[in-house]
Amino acid sequence: MPGSTNEEKEQIRQTPVKMCRLGWTGDMELWDLAFHRYSDGRYEPSLHFDGSGRSSPEACFDCAAQVYLR
Repeated sequence: MPGSTNEEKEQIRQTPVKMCRLGWTGDMELWDLAFHRYSDGRYEPSLHFDGSGRSSPEACFDCAAQVYLR
């Protein structure tokens, strides 16, 4: 963040990163995944990397993190 003031850097650090949202399916181990679209601020239902529509919370986060944090 070259050229940023300390206040600007702190504001950037404190701003949450929206990656995904989990949807309740009635099963604690299988959740729906929706990616956050920064283009319009909405969540888009998505498939996991393995093509399934539902997965564990950990697998949902791993999928979103691989997309947004790489």
